[in-house]
Amino acid sequence: MFKKIVIASAVLIAAMSANAQSTVTLGGTINPPSCDLVMTTSKAVHGDMSANTIKGYTPVVVGGLNYYRLGAKKIDYTLKCDAPVKVELAFSDSNAGKASYSSLGNEWAVVDASGTSVGYAILDGTSYTLNSNAVAVPVGVVVAAPVGTTTWGTTFGASGVPSSAYVAPGYAFGFSPLVNSTVPNQVSAIDGAFNINAYLKKSYVDAATSIFSIALSGTITLQYL
Repeated sequence: MFKKIVIASAVLIAAMSANAQSTVTLGGTINPPSCDLVMTTSKAVHGDMSANTIKGYTPVVVGGLNYYRLGAKKIDYTLKCDAPVKVELAFSDSNAGKASYSSLGNEWAVVDASGTSVGYAILDGTSYTLNSNAVAVPVGVVVAAPVGTTTWGTTFGASGVPSSAYVAPGYAFGFSPLVNSTVPNQVSAIDGAFNINAYLKKSYVDAATSIFSIALSGTITLQYL
């Protein structure tokens, strides 16, 4: 009896397999959260400056050299995401290695039109404001890590520069609304700002006999974590 049942079953399966078949499929697209980084102010322009005016500035000594410090220029940006997500902003210097002074790890190169180093700059006075449900509150913590790593900390560089106060080339910065966090957490919107403070070598300015231009150039890359 047992064998008959097995044989009958086999015949039934074979007969069913000869029937017409149709396929049911399920399709769709799942979009992860996305963000836009908008530079409200992307250029810090000093405009035309008189060398004699700059020579009137009181020089400051940095690393054994005399510099003229130009007035700070503010850069503003906005980060907006369609849902809470972990992100980082990675900074790079287009003229890496050409800063006339580099000790703390947060210096940017300032060059002339030929690419010659004429000074350096510090990007400081940073501010970050979380915008959630139309309520603006300060970011709880800003952490930094060398680009391409996850060694996050509230300071960076050999001298322990505060990651909440500066942005530096070669580092990525993450954000968290949690004051005790040591890693980036989800955010949905941030208003950010920093000041560019440029230092020109006194020897270069004093020796200039013709018009020269100065430039700091870099990129900010939004990356999802």
